[in-house]
Amino acid sequence: MPRRKISDSWLAEYMRWTEKHESPELFHIWTAFTVVAASLGRKVYLVRRSIKTYPNLYTLFVGPSGVGKTQAMLKGLDILKASKVPPEMSAQKTSPEALLEDLDSYTDAIQEGEKVKWVTKPALIFTSEFPVFFGRRGQREEMANLLTELWDCPEGKWEYKILSR
Repeated sequence: MPRRKISDSWLAEYMRWTEKHESPELFHIWTAFTVVAASLGRKVYLVRRSIKTYPNLYTLFVGPSGVGKTQAMLKGLDILKASKVPPEMSAQKTSPEALLEDLDSYTDAIQEGEKVKWVTKPALIFTSEFPVFFGRRGQREEMANLLTELWDCPEGKWEYKILSR
């Protein structure tokens, strides 16, 4: 077995790595949690009362301009991009329909005998300004509803239809 490159927990090492950084410690802790969740995706879950719970996080940093929200997130993003299998990345500005198309492209069908198993790759929505991601005023409610629906990480392929004009 290869020797560990870090001597402590990953979180402790991450916090040591960011301790001299300008962002508040709490932003770095939640960035670290988000990096772990994005890396694990659907490969790890807990079962409670026969319900699978995946490490699915919606992490939002709230604070005044210049406090270091984006800088903390960028540290975590650097780690994810450098990983052997980085998560898929959504566009920073998108529509609900485009987000669904992105998520659909991150899903592969694997034939297991007569059944088809849908395997979803880990995905990350990264945006430094949340209102930019949520889009124009008319689609904000639709995007909020979609993210709420997707929170439960439904099994299989998530079906949707787009009205074409």
